Amino acid sequence: MVLMTKPFSVVLSNNVQVDSVILLDNQTIRFNISWDNSWKLEGVCAPNNHDAVWLFVKRINIQGEVFHCDISSVYSDYSFSDGLDIETVTDSKGIFIKRNYQGSGIVSGYVILKLVDPLPYGTQKIDVHAIEMVYITEGPFYLGDSLSINSFRQGSDSSSFFVQSESVLDTGALSSQLYNSGTYSPEGNIPALYPKGCSAFYCMKYEICQQQYVSFLNSLTFQQQCLHTAVSPTLSANTPVMNSFSTSRNGIVIKIPSNGTSSAVYACNYNADAIFDNTDDASTRACNFLNWADLAAYLDWAGLRPMTEFEFEKVSRGPLASVNREFSWGNPYITDASQLVFDGTSIEGVSDLLLAGSGIANHGNYSPNDLGVLRNGFAGTDSTNRLSIGATYYGVLEMSGNLWEICVNVSTDGLNFTRVNGDGNLNYAGFADALTWPLTDGSGAGYRGGGWKSGINGSFRDLAISDRFYAGLKPSTRIDTSGGRGVR
Repeated sequence: MVLMTKPFSVVLSNNVQVDSVILLDNQTIRFNISWDNSWKLEGVCAPNNHDAVWLFVKRINIQGEVFHCDISSVYSDYSFSDGLDIETVTDSKGIFIKRNYQGSGIVSGYVILKLVDPLPYGTQKIDVHAIEMVYITEGPFYLGDSLSINSFRQGSDSSSFFVQSESVLDTGALSSQLYNSGTYSPEGNIPALYPKGCSAFYCMKYEICQQQYVSFLNSLTFQQQCLHTAVSPTLSANTPVMNSFSTSRNGIVIKIPSNGTSSAVYACNYNADAIFDNTDDASTRACNFLNWADLAAYLDWAGLRPMTEFEFEKVSRGPLASVNREFSWGNPYITDASQLVFDGTSIEGVSDLLLAGSGIANHGNYSPNDLGVLRNGFAGTDSTNRLSIGATYYGVLEMSGNLWEICVNVSTDGLNFTRVNGDGNLNYAGFADALTWPLTDGSGAGYRGGGWKSGINGSFRDLAISDRFYAGLKPSTRIDTSGGRGVR
């Protein structure tokens, strides 16, 4: 027998919704799921891919302890609506849910899944978590360009380097070798196990949002919460938690303080009123102030993994040839998002008109028009295209601007990284414990893609997808322009 209060469902991405969660028995869960702007375009047109939702389950016992639930990897264990399809994973840490038919638009339906193990006696509730993802197709791609700062290049000249497989890559100054134009050169050959982006994988469609990080914090013990916020969980209600002196549009606050032993309860409350998690509390805004330890812990907890520098460029550029100083939408022309509308709401966006031929990004030239971090997908409407929404080749958003992406680099520590996914659980201290990942101090990781303070000044353009100016800067501190996303 399972002791169960009403199951607790959550909304955990920019527009995916999970509701009507029902426990059919102590091993079977039924729920409804829907999300907007879904697509499946294999064999129809570029980019010949699809989006999906990564879904995973946590259980909470009477003591409030949270545990990851493994989900069946047997396809026949599932039932689902005709418009949906399921993709299982071998480690059982979650499932991918995707649309079944070619096309685009809203997708919705029900799913019945089976857990690997029955829920134990004393289970109080279950949480079903969902994160929107984009499928990145298998295949070679170009790395770097001829002009970006510290860009990867071909050894014999300044042209981009063609990555053809996941095999070992030699580094050096010969025509067949990978070279670097400045600092942060690869510290040795690139091992075969270092993920290069040629194999297919999924990438988060958006950066981790503030609501997602709140759900993560609310699953931790008191001691673990202390590690992943900037202030004590014992402070008073409505205290901002991600930075002790400036929120910089981060609305995560303490809802119920800890007594020094029990966990605090966190919420989004951007407008600092008496109502938590309201429609104007910026829950779908990207979460800034993440350092490496925060990002790695979140991804381990979610059953995902960090991306590498190579994968960052593959997600952005796709199989297309490099363009000098291009941004994630494929050209070097940019409109700054500077005219804020619907601040803090689920439709927070900007009213800027695009300059001819340019894409849009939230960045700045250190002017009064710098907005700060914006909602994930802030430029999206029903009629947007790759330029007007600032999307990558595959349809991933905000890879240029908004928040810096923390990636595994090609330093000695970074090159130890392999394609190991998180297992859903942290170590006792509250850190990621996935083997081969960079250590908690961030050695082996760096920044790519620019953020909301990044200026565009001649050759200096942090938002360019080949630019590696900060690729070797250790992301050990929390800054107001850093965030991240995961892959699998």
